[in-house]
Amino acid sequence: MCRTVWIVAIVAGIAYVHQLEASVRITNYTDEWDPKYLDVDLRVRRLDQTTSIDFDLDLKQELDKNVEYDVRLCKRVAGKYHQMMYTGKQQLCGKELRRSRNLLDRYVASELVKHSNLTTRCPIKTGHYEVRNFEIDDRHLMMSVVPSGEFLIEVGVYHRGKEIKMNRWFVTAT
Repeated sequence: MCRTVWIVAIVAGIAYVHQLEASVRITNYTDEWDPKYLDVDLRVRRLDQTTSIDFDLDLKQELDKNVEYDVRLCKRVAGKYHQMMYTGKQQLCGKELRRSRNLLDRYVASELVKHSNLTTRCPIKTGHYEVRNFEIDDRHLMMSVVPSGEFLIEVGVYHRGKEIKMNRWFVTAT
């Protein structure tokens, strides 16, 4: 499914703040979407040392190649969130994410294929898509990027410039 950005939101948030031998706790999250485009059921389970994600998405409208996403990572300092990283809008379709220069894109693409029925072909057809038992791999290089602290990760998904999905993840890494 051309690396659905709504999944990227989940993984990006957790992946960017998780450290080797560290503890990551999702303290809160919001999951908003345009009901004309999709319905979503997101479940996050905290296991002993990892977080597992299950995700169901019913896509109501076919998405052509004009699908974009962006990721914003903010760290809480003195009671306010300050932006640390912003990807800018990126195209989902028309590029092979597994070969991307962006390490996050490659990580998400390789892991999602293992745990889902998502496709990399566009257009993204209407229908039911799911991710089951997706767990963050502590050994991956992405896990050591950001130091301990409180973070806000925002991921937006846009079709033809219109926001159709927004995730906000509040995460504490120690």
